[in-house]
Amino acid sequence: KRGIGGGGEELGGEDVPGIFAAIDAAAQRSGISIASLEVTREDPPSDIAALAGSSVLAVGITARTVDYARLKAFLDVLATSKRLFDVRMVQFAPESLTASIRVWAYSVD
Repeated sequence: KRGIGGGGEELGGEDVPGIFAAIDAAAQRSGISIASLEVTREDPPSDIAALAGSSVLAVGITARTVDYARLKAFLDVLATSKRLFDVRMVQFAPESLTASIRVWAYSVD
């Protein structure tokens, strides 16, 4: 796994700025604020043949100013994005209006 941001090693050949732009656009459309983004490269699961020859970019998103409706809207925008995102995990804390979201984006090597 290799990370980007905060002094991490850059991911060669990956469209990380495009991923950031797509996530930022989804956040703006849904009215949430992105507190942080972290991208790491992971090996695709070996049991999914369609991903052979691809890279999986795991994106950790920390969001604030999030209520249920905004979180749902954000996930809906990601689901209809031109970039393929696979939502892997969502943790929502309504009392603090924050959410942690982990998605996969795919890149063909």
